[in-house]
Amino acid sequence: MKALLRFHTSSLSAFSVALLLIFGATGCSSFDPDPDVPKAQEWVALPAEFKGDYFFLPMALEGDPARVLWFLYDTGASHTVVDRESLQSVSAWEPEQGSRIQFGTLQCGETKLHQVSAKVMSLQHLKNAVGRDFDGILAYSAFAEVLLNLDYPESTLRIAKGHLPRVNQETIFEIHGTNLPYYDVTFGSTTRRLLIDSGSSLGFEVHANHNWNWTINPIVVGSSVGVDGLQFNYAGRLEAQVDFFGTHYENPILRISDDIELVGTEILRDYSLTFDQGAQRLEVLPAETLSPKPRAYRGTGAIFRPKADGMEVIRLVPGSPAEKVGMQIGDHVERSADLHYDQLERASSRSYFVRRGGKRFRLEVPVVDLIPAR
Repeated sequence: MKALLRFHTSSLSAFSVALLLIFGATGCSSFDPDPDVPKAQEWVALPAEFKGDYFFLPMALEGDPARVLWFLYDTGASHTVVDRESLQSVSAWEPEQGSRIQFGTLQCGETKLHQVSAKVMSLQHLKNAVGRDFDGILAYSAFAEVLLNLDYPESTLRIAKGHLPRVNQETIFEIHGTNLPYYDVTFGSTTRRLLIDSGSSLGFEVHANHNWNWTINPIVVGSSVGVDGLQFNYAGRLEAQVDFFGTHYENPILRISDDIELVGTEILRDYSLTFDQGAQRLEVLPAETLSPKPRAYRGTGAIFRPKADGMEVIRLVPGSPAEKVGMQIGDHVERSADLHYDQLERASSRSYFVRRGGKRFRLEVPVVDLIPAR
């Protein structure tokens, strides 16, 4: 299930990328020294598909509509990746796993990316985790020459020429990092520099080595699938307040990470984010429905590993509904439509079709508060 199967791609290995973006036939290799902030009619909406809190972009090789690859746009990815089998299906290339290729032109709507360098990797395990077929991961720097707007409330991805106004600490904020966006987030009296990661479905994710004070100690709540494989997710409720882009989150849930500290789409989906990579600025506009009050973490207590045709149960939270109804480690769960986290909050149960020892049966598993709101 989606709420327990966490996906992030923030730990890609390094390789070179050289990107140039133009609008249609008009070149745009650099900005004017002091351009105006773009007006509403100057924004160009890309033909993105929004699914499961991720933005997917159709990219036509050399502008050929018969040769389209779908890329997940990931602000947490420092480099572009393409799936080997997907690449072979639309081209004559037969690259080795781990090799690098360079596209001549990738076209998305009227927007063109030139000389995109990418690493060839198998992404099947990530596809299974996301629950949607896709062909690659597009790096944050792909849109370095323009303003990029990820409007989560409107499920829209837009670009425009121009720059954001100066930092005002109200709607315009400074971001850090040369090729990835980091922002300084305050946790009580502590400040941590977190990656703004549109490729992670997590919320606030921090290292365990800090002396955190908890109102609810961390427990295992799910698993994350990244380029480097699968790991368990632990989460608890923080005692302190978190200040994030001017919003005060009371005693939020924190997830524990051994990798990069980040904030993912579980938080980002309440905002419209406009990145100005050249000026290292970010405009943040909260949705009208944003609520920073503590939320429960809901689930069934079943922890999964994605498989080609479904999911395998690899762990059960002790005393959880999944354990109580008889789900077992090693059960194979058939793939079904995943519930968005907001739907999961309202759901009272989940239905699973389970295969075990040649038998197929249905389990109705209650959805409960694994971490209560208070």
